[in-house]
Amino acid sequence: MSETCPTGAQLSLWFGRDVPSEMLQAAFGWPSLQGVDLATLRLLPPNTSPVAAEIHALVDAARVGRPAGWTPLRVLVQGTSDAPFVRALIEDQTKQMMSYPEFLLHCHRYILSKA
Repeated sequence: MSETCPTGAQLSLWFGRDVPSEMLQAAFGWPSLQGVDLATLRLLPPNTSPVAAEIHALVDAARVGRPAGWTPLRVLVQGTSDAPFVRALIEDQTKQMMSYPEFLLHCHRYILSKA
């Protein structure tokens, strides 16, 4: 979206390559996002379709209680505009659970100790 947020925070709505055209039509009024300028793409009003209403409800719920106030929504499409988004993803870690790399290392050590 073209709006900027003073904190740099924004909401990202990511669509996979195989998103049904019916969903895109119901949410944005476009059967495909190919060739569409995602920076100017807007959700249809919530009373347009149940899909648009659900997406609006999710976005509104994510915006509630944000210290920055209104947070812009950015639409991303798998493989075209999502590279910075994918790089920014991090894995949450807890003390009770191993991360995936830690699990692989554990399995590797276990296999080597049994050899």
